[in-house]
Amino acid sequence: PNTALAHVLLEFALEKGGWETQNRLSEVLFRHYFTDGRYPDEKNLLNAGEEVGLPVTECTARLTRPELVKHIYDKDQQAKQRGVNGVPYFYFNNKDFKMSGAQDPQTFLEAFEEA
Repeated sequence: PNTALAHVLLEFALEKGGWETQNRLSEVLFRHYFTDGRYPDEKNLLNAGEEVGLPVTECTARLTRPELVKHIYDKDQQAKQRGVNGVPYFYFNNKDFKMSGAQDPQTFLEAFEEA
């Protein structure tokens, strides 16, 4: 699905409640989609935001601002220009290891040692 609006909401969660709130929202969004079969449309995104304690009126205001969606697409384009082509993508100690997707444990150990 198109996840631009979900990313708008995730950025709002980080701004409003810190990484803990953003992480809880991420978990709710995954559960909604993969377990409950709920498409990340505006209604379901508002429900997810409310579930983690975000004010619905503020969530609505964020989700209806086209410039915030554009910001998400711009960030996506910037990541692609840096070579990010999959998720998760890994940085360690602010060093880009150009690692994306599943990796074996040895690859992580080598990256940790180099970082």
